Amino acid sequence: MNLSNAPYQYMYLFPSTAPPGAHTNQDVYNVSTQVTQEQIVRMVNASADLGMDVILPRLPSLITPFSAVYRTEAGRDTVAYAHNRAQVSFLWTCTGSYVGSGQIPGARYALIFHIACERPYHSVCLAYTLARFSEVYGPCNSRLHLNLLSLCYVFMDDGVYGVLFYDRSMRRAYRWVQRQARRNMPNFGTFLGCPVSQWGPTDWAIEGGYERVLAHISDLVL
Repeated sequence: MNLSNAPYQYMYLFPSTAPPGAHTNQDVYNVSTQVTQEQIVRMVNASADLGMDVILPRLPSLITPFSAVYRTEAGRDTVAYAHNRAQVSFLWTCTGSYVGSGQIPGARYALIFHIACERPYHSVCLAYTLARFSEVYGPCNSRLHLNLLSLCYVFMDDGVYGVLFYDRSMRRAYRWVQRQARRNMPNFGTFLGCPVSQWGPTDWAIEGGYERVLAHISDLVL
């Protein structure tokens, strides 16, 4: 398939109430269901007990099942791409800062993310980011597991944009990232007072800045 015609994958925050008539041309857009959203959330939350190696092979095909465009096998080459070449950035916000408060009961933190990667690797890179997240930031919480409440995302030409919603279990991890940002540690920074953390082979800047990221996720959280 010509990648220029590859479908864009949408996961709205509330899939059952996606905007009427949105993305009805299935040659261009695929809209994921609430069932898929709930399955991803359960699998990500299980990663603390099961481990990244167990859930990572299952996530890509859940994100884009039976895809002829997006690679869904978590093989050595695809995982190496996600680890070594994908550039991931998180904007750590409290709900109400950029994403409306009260939309998800119990949500206290909204982590706005961008994964810069090539089109065929969107599913694998999103899966790798979700699976690795608890492994990286979970230890900040000692024995308390991070509890993902919901998520939304969209596949675009230059990568994946989305938001992860967490409850109070994210508090210690948030404060740890906040401290790293205030100390100007490598791969940490701030945007309008909010801490930023990045993964990737080198320091890098998002094309168009975080304003562009916020513009891409604005329609997902309606």
